[in-house]
Amino acid sequence: DREAAERHLTDVIPIFGTTGLASEHAQASSKLGFVLLSSARIVEAVERMEEALAVFDDRGDEAAAATVAAQLARCHFFEGHRERALEYVERSLEVGEHLRLPEAVSQALNTKALLLAHRPYESIALMRGALEVARDHDVSEALSRGYINLAYMLWVTGASNAEIEAVTRDGLAYARRRGDRTQELAFVAQLAGGLFEE
Repeated sequence: DREAAERHLTDVIPIFGTTGLASEHAQASSKLGFVLLSSARIVEAVERMEEALAVFDDRGDEAAAATVAAQLARCHFFEGHRERALEYVERSLEVGEHLRLPEAVSQALNTKALLLAHRPYESIALMRGALEVARDHDVSEALSRGYINLAYMLWVTGASNAEIEAVTRDGLAYARRRGDRTQELAFVAQLAGGLFEE
């Protein structure tokens, strides 16, 4: 669970730091940042991820940097830092497309869709693309996020209840196949929230 993951990562990060394992230290910091993001502790998540990103950049690890940049884009989106979020999105997409990194690409497209919600056709097209990439490569966290956010964007833009419900039920089925109880409950809540009532 998140608390256990946080405890474990918090314990190992200093060990990596004192033994000179810079890459391992950065990887653990980025993972801790993701755990903090999942717990809505955005400021702490940004601190950990930016620390990791600096190391990845210094060591020329473009793949790791692109993956972290996609998550930093999410953080800055939640904080309302639109321009900063877009910078990280474009950085992640530029490298992610070049290196064929489906997780980075899907997550960055997803966040870009949310950032462009004021342009609904483009936003939904990007969100569908994020979901397609995640589905084609079975990137679990990106796939669950894609289903939830696509259903949300469809609702915001006035799509039919049937279309919104179909996307949400696909997400629910995926969560159940994976045995992901947390995501299953999220999709059930989305279905039960009255989004699909006429």
